[in-house]
Amino acid sequence: MAGRRKRRLQARGGHGWYRARKFIGRHRWSVGAATAAAIALLASSVITYLQSIEAKTQRDAAEAALADAQQQRDRAQHVTQFLIDAFAAANPGGELGKDVKARDILERSAKQLETELSDQPELKAQLLTTIAQGQRALGLETEAATTARLAVELTADSGTEAEREARLALVASAIAVRDIPLARSELGHVRALSRTARQRAELLLAEQGLVRKVGDWDRGQKLYQSFTSDPEIRKGDVPIEDLHKISLNQVGVLQMLRQHEEALKLADVTCVAVLEMAPELQIRCALVRASSLRLLGRLGEALRESEDLLERVRGLYGESHTLYIAALTGYANVLSELGRVEEAVALRRTLVALNDEVRGKDTKSGLLHHYNLASGLLKLRQFDEALIILENITNRARDELPDESISYQYYAIAYGKVLMEIGQLPRAKKVVEDAELDGRREGDSTVMGRYVEELAELSKLITNQLERR
Repeated sequence: MAGRRKRRLQARGGHGWYRARKFIGRHRWSVGAATAAAIALLASSVITYLQSIEAKTQRDAAEAALADAQQQRDRAQHVTQFLIDAFAAANPGGELGKDVKARDILERSAKQLETELSDQPELKAQLLTTIAQGQRALGLETEAATTARLAVELTADSGTEAEREARLALVASAIAVRDIPLARSELGHVRALSRTARQRAELLLAEQGLVRKVGDWDRGQKLYQSFTSDPEIRKGDVPIEDLHKISLNQVGVLQMLRQHEEALKLADVTCVAVLEMAPELQIRCALVRASSLRLLGRLGEALRESEDLLERVRGLYGESHTLYIAALTGYANVLSELGRVEEAVALRRTLVALNDEVRGKDTKSGLLHHYNLASGLLKLRQFDEALIILENITNRARDELPDESISYQYYAIAYGKVLMEIGQLPRAKKVVEDAELDGRREGDSTVMGRYVEELAELSKLITNQLERR
């Protein structure tokens, strides 16, 4: 048309996305197949890469585990050889000669380590821990505590298994020498280092030892219930022997809480379970079972089991052993309740002397044996000797035992009753009131509460008699 410029039409190839869409539209199946192949190749590459990372991680973990296992084997060999050398010194031609006791071997070994293995602190600590355990088994409580302290110093703040084991040894030694603040402090460290089910079981065993020493039976009950209700424990790697030891300790807790039927049931189950295990575990189980029978008044059964047990322990360990002391104590307890008091008192005197021989004279572990002797003497109306014994152990319990211990109140009740019976009322009143005040201030357990109530009632009786004078 006139006045309008003519324009030429020009075909253009279009943008990249346009061309791609056209191409895909014309070759849909071919492109789909190629894309799938590319995605598969990419996925395969990613998987291969991830697998290589996982394989490397597993390889590194396996190498670390192998190195750790080799280190443990080397340590075990060192420990074994060290102990072999230590006991070799006790041969007739050895360094210590033939007239040597186990305590001499352990003392020599501890001195030897003072100058050896300075470049291997963990191995040295492991050996010291082993020596401490041996010393404690022999009743060398003070020496064991000293050795365990050295092991802890070598591993402190390392976070290693060697540190945990050393601190556990120190806990046991501190409990044995009644250093309760130290035991509690070390237990705090052990808790922080106890992660696996096995480690937590060992922690509970240590906690139960402290419970027995201070008489905090309510806490013992709570600890046991918490442990047994934890699902991680049931599927963990806890040695079966440790589980049985925990159960046996719980029998003692139930007895002190006066749950005697439950205590016997648990003892029965545990004693059946340990029939094929170490003799020491079987004997410990038989001891608590016989005790449960006695507390339930089944004295005939308790007597038969106590007699059999005493002969078995004598045959296995001899008479200079802590298990024999425990078995003889149980037998004397049954005789006393059967009314065979003179026989029981004779055995009590033997036990006092035997405990002095095995554990050392005037150790705190001997207080209960003296108390049992005094109780028998009172039944025989031998007040003078009984009074001397009760005064001594009551004062020692007040001055030497931890504040939370219930022994002071327990002994003060017996001492106050004797003083009241022989007419020494002002003295009896002071003994009873002092123990009651101490119990109210220091203890909040069920058993302590029971003793405090008994002391309060005794105090009222003494006051009434004083007023009637």
